[in-house]
Amino acid sequence: MRKVFIVTGGGGGIGREVALGICKRGDSPVIIDKDYARAKETEDLVTGFGIEGTAYTADLTKADEVKEVFAEIYHDFKSIDGLVNNAGGYFAPISIDEMNAEIWDMVVDANLKSAFLCSLEAFHYMKPMRHGKIVNLTSTLFLTSGMSLSPYISAKGGVVGLTRALAVDMGAFNINVNAIAPGLTSTDYAYEALGRERFEIVKQLKAIKKDQTPGDLVGPILFLLSSDSDSITGQTLIVDGGRAFL
Repeated sequence: MRKVFIVTGGGGGIGREVALGICKRGDSPVIIDKDYARAKETEDLVTGFGIEGTAYTADLTKADEVKEVFAEIYHDFKSIDGLVNNAGGYFAPISIDEMNAEIWDMVVDANLKSAFLCSLEAFHYMKPMRHGKIVNLTSTLFLTSGMSLSPYISAKGGVVGLTRALAVDMGAFNINVNAIAPGLTSTDYAYEALGRERFEIVKQLKAIKKDQTPGDLVGPILFLLSSDSDSITGQTLIVDGGRAFL
């Protein structure tokens, strides 16, 4: 039976590649993105493989919109088997002199609050089925840190803590919660925020000296969505070509 997996931020980059990976496996990816046009582009790519995939839009930092879109998805598909909390984003570095509460809230809400709200809503539908998989996207920056990125690093470190806490809270209902921590990954969004020269610098600091693409994350995420990971929960898998431990 075809399973249904929600991918937030599925309108491009990592989220789009994950959605395509899900459909190539024969399951149905459900794409949520704040940019409906981009989400629809992913939907069109998915249906090109002969798999049903539907695009939705919502502001995932707002509890009422999250509740509404999950209810709509469940009504349309009658099941929610998994969730990939990919929505968020890498923000351009901001010096501590320019930091303020508004910027902090924007970054933390996009990367941490959205993951919490979506996980909580998914839980309400997974609990009666007594199964489910949640995969959160964090970052290796929670380990290595970086200059002028305090809200982003704090949010991504929070995602690691959230993953562990939800794994404990949801484990009794046979729901697995894990995280993927990518290193610097080649996406248009990241290029725009950081500049391409930084990617070359980071590549030379890795054990495996190659650019990391969104496709490099698909396999690990699909593994954590599969029954092969049934005994794994509360873990954060680092995918960065060996940068974090050097």
